[in-house]
Amino acid sequence: NLSSGLEKYFEEADWKNYEVIAHSIKGACRNIGADTLADKAYELELAGKKGDAMFIQSNHDKFATDYRELISLITKAIIENNVGK
Repeated sequence: NLSSGLEKYFEEADWKNYEVIAHSIKGACRNIGADTLADKAYELELAGKKGDAMFIQSNHDKFATDYRELISLITKAIIENNVGK
């Protein structure tokens, strides 16, 4: 859900709502110890606050890919852990 929201607001250049989603991702990442990704989300959150479109446009794709990869790994681990239970 957060990933699709991030993409939506990126495509719309809606930096205020992009900031809100980046903030949520930052918190979720911190909660699970994904601190490097949380730091990147924080940088994007600050850029959203400033309306720094250049920073967001330069960093969004890599961040979004890394975030989706993290979600995929977590989902895979949950599925594998629950097989046969």
